[in-house]
Amino acid sequence: CSSLTSLPNRSNSLTSLATFNVYGCSSLTLLPNELANLIC
Repeated sequence: CSSLTSLPNRSNSLTSLATFNVYGCSSLTLLPNELANLIC
């Protein structure tokens, strides 16, 4: 995951999220805005 820089925008089909772990993804700089609509 160290080379992952962003998540795909296709996450808009998600409605809920139980776990979201980005530990070790030091290059991740962009998350889709749609993640703000998820219910934890």
